[in-house]
Amino acid sequence: MKQEAIEARKQQADSDLFTGLLIAAGGLIAIVATAGAATPLVGTIVFASGAGTALYGASKMDEAIDSYNLASKGDITTKAFNPVRDTIFFGNQEVYDFVGGSFVLSSAVTGGFVAPVTNLMASGNSLAQATGMVTLQTAGIGAASYGGGQLAKMGTYHLSKDVFELTESQSKSNAQMAELFGTIAQE
Repeated sequence: MKQEAIEARKQQADSDLFTGLLIAAGGLIAIVATAGAATPLVGTIVFASGAGTALYGASKMDEAIDSYNLASKGDITTKAFNPVRDTIFFGNQEVYDFVGGSFVLSSAVTGGFVAPVTNLMASGNSLAQATGMVTLQTAGIGAASYGGGQLAKMGTYHLSKDVFELTESQSKSNAQMAELFGTIAQE
C-alpha cells in the first residue's frame, strides 16, 4: 500500500514538473515574442507578466523535484517545499495560485493583444484601426493557432502517457496545459 502511494507521488511530481516547465516556457515566450517590439510602457508590462509567469512555473518545477525526492526517500506525508509559495506567500496555496494564474493570464493578454495594438498606434493608427487590424490578424491566424494547440495537446498527451508513464488523468491535464501554450505560441 505504501509503495503504491510512493509511486503515485512520484507520478504526480513528474506531472507537476512538466506543468511547471510549460508555464515557465510560456512566460519566456511572452518576453521573447515582444522584445523590443512594444512601446516602453507595454514592453515593461509584458516583461513583468512574462517574468512572473516564468517564476511561477520555475517554482512549481522546484516543488515537483522536492516532492519526487521526498517520495524517493519513502516520505508520502511531508509537503514539498515551494520557494515562492512558502516564502513570499507564507505557505498560502490559494493566494499563490491566484497570483500565478494572474501572471499567466496577463502574459497571454498583454503579449498577444495589447502589445501589437500599441505598436500600431505608435505608427499613426487610431485605437479603433489598431484594434481592428489586430482582431482581423488574430482571426486570420486562428486556424493555425487552433492547429498548433491541437498538435501540442496530442504530442504532450502521448509523451506524458507513453514515455513518462503518467496516469490518464495526469496526461490529460498536461495535454490541456500544452494546448493552451501551443495556441498562444502560434499567435
